[in-house]
This record gives sequence, structure tokens and C-alpha cells, in this order.
Amino acid sequence: MDIEEINCFHCTTQCEGGLETMKSNFTGVDGEEKARTLLQDHDVLPKGVQCPLCDVDCEYAPDSQEFVCIRLEGDKKVMCGYSVAERKDTICQESSQAKQDDRISHSQFVQFACYYATTELTFSEVAINLNISNQKVIEWRRRFGEVCVNFANNQSPIGGKGIDVSIDETAITESTQNYWIFGGMEKVSKRKFLIYIKGGRPRAERLSDVIKKYIRPGSYVTCEESNGIQFKLSRLGYKLECFKTHHLPFVREIPLARTFLRYKLAHHIFTISFDDGAARFHHFLAEIARKYPLQTAAAVAASSSAQ
Repeated sequence: MDIEEINCFHCTTQCEGGLETMKSNFTGVDGEEKARTLLQDHDVLPKGVQCPLCDVDCEYAPDSQEFVCIRLEGDKKVMCGYSVAERKDTICQESSQAKQDDRISHSQFVQFACYYATTELTFSEVAINLNISNQKVIEWRRRFGEVCVNFANNQSPIGGKGIDVSIDETAITESTQNYWIFGGMEKVSKRKFLIYIKGGRPRAERLSDVIKKYIRPGSYVTCEESNGIQFKLSRLGYKLECFKTHHLPFVREIPLARTFLRYKLAHHIFTISFDDGAARFHHFLAEIARKYPLQTAAAVAASSSAQ
């Protein structure tokens, strides 16, 4: 996805202050409501829900974190019986096995998302900072990892007619997992792509498809002459300049992990796509909204009628 395609529509809460701002803004008496507003402004949580039975806006019940239908009939408030959890079908929805005292708050979610998008804290450091269990940290890092995987799978191509593009590739092996890493960067704009494919470099037609998917026709490509990929590029009609040594650090300096390597690679791709750590947090929330789009009123009605 192009960076320019993500904008902070109607953002009324500061989301680009970094970790210290997160800690000061989203702790204390009003921190929970600030966090909820931030998530609403980025379409991570719904701002409101319409009752599918009465066609009126539901009221929010903060104690139960539900939207409840309460309509006026004369001077009386009448409950029709419809209610829906605020977090239903969002990334924030807890698993059915989660204990009440182990569920994370809006404030903890916002701070955890900021940690994940902008830092490299360990499981135990996150658990201590947010006062949550290690098991909960693992569960939410998996969810955030899926957000980064979705981002990695939807990157936009770079280059174009007359645009200089540098490319590089490498391979990594961790335990029984082998991955081919392939990336490129526009020399002027610094726009990047980085992909990983399990099992090594693809062959023949699949390699051609990968190149054409991420490098636009007409690009002027710089690569290393010893990696062999230049022959495929030449056959596809790209203009080439090859050097004996040509490395891109963000391709070669891949962080390894004994577990969750796929998530680690996807997180690296997301991180190198946004140089500004503070803005990276905003883009991470925007990516959550794309991975977990809020239900429309029609979808809520259909879900309710099916229950």
C-alpha cells in the first residue's frame, strides 16, 4: 500500500507522540476514554451502532462496554432487548476463554500497539510495563503479527518509466524454516518493498510474476551481477546496471527469531516502510482497520438475525 493512501481522517486525539506521550496520555483517570476515542478515530472500534430492530442509535454502556438500544416512547425510555459488545468482530474482541480480570483495557491495547509498532521490547518487558500476563502478551503479539502479514501481502509496486530502483536478495534459515528475501528501493523517493517466500527463490514463471508484481515496467534497475536474477530482469525488458557488490541493508539485516519467524519478517517489512517511529504507530492503527474492517449496519443486522 502506498504511504499516501493512508490518512488520519477526523483524528482528534494526538497519536504521534511516541512512547512517553502514550504513557502520559493514556494512563490515569481519563486515559481509558482517550484511548477509546483514539481507536474510534482510526476505525479500530465503532463510534456507534444502530439497532437493527428499531433503526435507532444505541447508547453506549461504559460499565459493560456494550451498545444498548434504548428508545424514547413519550417520556419513558424503553429497552428493546438488543445489545452488542463494543469489541465484537474487531481486533479487540477477547477470546471466549479469557478471564474477566485478564482482559486488556483500551489504554493497555493502545500502549501495546505503540510498543509493537515502534520498539523491540521483549515479552517480559511488555508484560511488566502493561501489567498483563506473558500469555496475554503472546496472544496479542500473534494478532499484531497477522496485521503486519496483511501489510506485507498488500505492498504496492515501486519504480516506473525512467525511475532508478535498487534491488537485492538474500536467504535465511532458522531451525527448519527457509526463506528467500527479495527487496527493492527507489533511489530518490526511498520507497521500498520487501517480501519473503518460504522454501527459497521461486523458479521460472513464478519468479517473473514476483518481479513484475513489485517492480513496474520501465524501471532502471541496479543489482548485483553475481546473484543471477539479472538474467530474468533482462528477459523481462528492464534496463540494468550490475555491480560486483550491491547490498541493501534493510534486505540483508533481517532480524531472526526462533519462534514466530513469519511474524518477525512481516514486522520488519512494516517497520522499514515507515522511517518515522511516531508516524509508524498511526499507520499501524490504520493497518489494523484495514485488516479488521468495522461491520456495516447491514452486516450487524444480518448477524443479529442469524443468532
